[in-house]
Amino acid sequence: MAGTHFTVFGAKIDELTAPGLVLTILNLITMILMFFTFDESIGSGDAPDVSPKRTKSQRLTELDEDTVDLPQSLIYWGIFVFMLLNMLTRGMLAIFETINVPFFLQVTGHSSSQAIMAASTFQFNLGLLGLFSYGAIELWRNAISDVLWLLLGFAAGALGNFVLLWNVSPDWAYTQMVVGVFFVWSICSPLTTAVCVVAFSKILGTRQQGTWMGLLGSAASVSRIIMPLLPALFSSFKPVFWINFVVSVACIGLLFWYDKLVHKVKHALLAGESQSLV
Repeated sequence: MAGTHFTVFGAKIDELTAPGLVLTILNLITMILMFFTFDESIGSGDAPDVSPKRTKSQRLTELDEDTVDLPQSLIYWGIFVFMLLNMLTRGMLAIFETINVPFFLQVTGHSSSQAIMAASTFQFNLGLLGLFSYGAIELWRNAISDVLWLLLGFAAGALGNFVLLWNVSPDWAYTQMVVGVFFVWSICSPLTTAVCVVAFSKILGTRQQGTWMGLLGSAASVSRIIMPLLPALFSSFKPVFWINFVVSVACIGLLFWYDKLVHKVKHALLAGESQSLV
């Protein structure tokens, strides 16, 4: 929207305020569509099956671990874990939203009137690549578990921040930035933000989805408000990349720990049920 200059009801719209106007129009369209198309008759009975359907032979020969009732304490541990993961990944995204433009200008040295357009184009292109991550989730959602999606996402975040930590020559600075931000912006962010919400909803089960989802969104909003202040504490971007790298690795460890704990409890419960039938 470079070069945009016009007036709407006395408000001057330029290249800095035009994106806000576009978002306002899209929100108004969404509100109108919700008002005319939302069906209040939809209830819990209209929800799809949580687990894919199995054949008769599979039901006879396999124990479906999803039918195991986990202890209440483990459920609440899961709620805490995924709420924390969502907060951290949203915070990491907020940090990159804050530093992407100044980081791009620092690496490229842009100082002309075309700097805003160049930075916007850079973020737009990486955002488009992120759509492929969402497409991958839709395409392989039944073949890859939620935990594995999250592990891949946080691994991409750790790799991207690790790449940005390298000291490279000026000739490689732009390539380093593109590769690092690609892993964080186009892979880590789409995978983790989307799958965290899905996994959180599955853990809730029949509990009050609206209340807990509201808390999940509120916690993420707090993270997005606070974390952009972090880059202001440092004179360079390196400490921020270090923090993001440590956070990504910690998320991998936390997720791996909870997943192993769930499998251990499920197997113990299944073994107990099998012994009681003998």
